Order: sequence, then C-alpha cells, then structure tokens
Amino acid sequence: MIHDDQFRFDVNLNTGKESGQVFLFDHIAGPKVRCALDVVGTGLNADGNPTFTYTGSCTFRGQEP
Repeated sequence: MIHDDQFRFDVNLNTGKESGQVFLFDHIAGPKVRCALDVVGTGLNADGNPTFTYTGSCTFRGQEP
C-alpha cells in the first residue's frame, strides 16, 4: 500500500482543462513501489466527482535495511 506523498493539480478556469502530477513514494505496506504519474481530467462521473486518465511509471525497490 502506498499513498500520495506529493501532488499538484492545475485547472484552467477559462476552459475547465485539468492536469497534474501525483507522486506515490510513501510506502505503508506490501511491496516497496514508487510511482510518478501525469494525470489529465476527463470530466465528471454520475456522482459529480472528477475523473482522470493517467500515464507514468512505477518501479519496485529492493528491500531496505
């Protein structure tokens, strides 16, 4: 399990375009994984919550001492 250590989202108030970055580096449990993702808003779901697509990469880290 990892959670977002750092993130940034930008919204263009004229166009409504949303984009951002998410960095998942804080390991809580399970395999040690680090992810860096670029996200782009794709609209709202039926409940009115924002939806996004993402690209990026995740890497597994070796065991830490």
